[in-house]
Amino acid sequence: VPQDSTKVAILYDEEAVYVGARMYCAHPESIQTYLTKRDNSGNSEVFVLSFDTYLDRRTSYDFAVSASGVRFDRYHPADFEYWTDFSYNAVWDAQAHIDSLGWTAEIRIPFSQLRFNNQDKQVWGVNFNRWIPAKREDDFWIYTPRDETGWASRFGDLTGIEGIKPSSRIELLPYVASDGTFSNRFDSNDPFHDGSELSGRIGADLKMGLGP
Repeated sequence: VPQDSTKVAILYDEEAVYVGARMYCAHPESIQTYLTKRDNSGNSEVFVLSFDTYLDRRTSYDFAVSASGVRFDRYHPADFEYWTDFSYNAVWDAQAHIDSLGWTAEIRIPFSQLRFNNQDKQVWGVNFNRWIPAKREDDFWIYTPRDETGWASRFGDLTGIEGIKPSSRIELLPYVASDGTFSNRFDSNDPFHDGSELSGRIGADLKMGLGP
């Protein structure tokens, strides 16, 4: 049973879903915070939000923020908590703040970064997780017992989201790159070669989702 409570609120508009979480802590000075790179929370206290946007009870997305404000996101391609794909890197925002009551997390996830069914009324699977390293405590809204399996199949239902539409699945990323090779082995009598070779290239990466 968690010693400190956690409260979560979810709102949305035409563009994004917003999540606010209040993590109470009797001793805020014990909250562990480490500044790390994205997708690496270190040993900081973390709040994790999980969405099964297709409600297929199999796949899901995780969005997490540590008490120090570090974000990480991942995709679960199967109904298993530890089968994760960290190559999923969405564009979203999060902030964290420690105060006298514990700490808070504010998250904004644009709908363009999620895939979901084209339906007027959405029902998503949802779960929340709070990791407290100072107590070695891993709290879930809906947990999977140690002797059982399943992950997204156990989520609760998030209802009340209406009137949103999936975004087009197309992304074009242009790039410019260059490289050079330098050598001290060259013919000093050759005015066209000084031991260096420079080259450049331009291009673009196109990503297109063909369907759900």
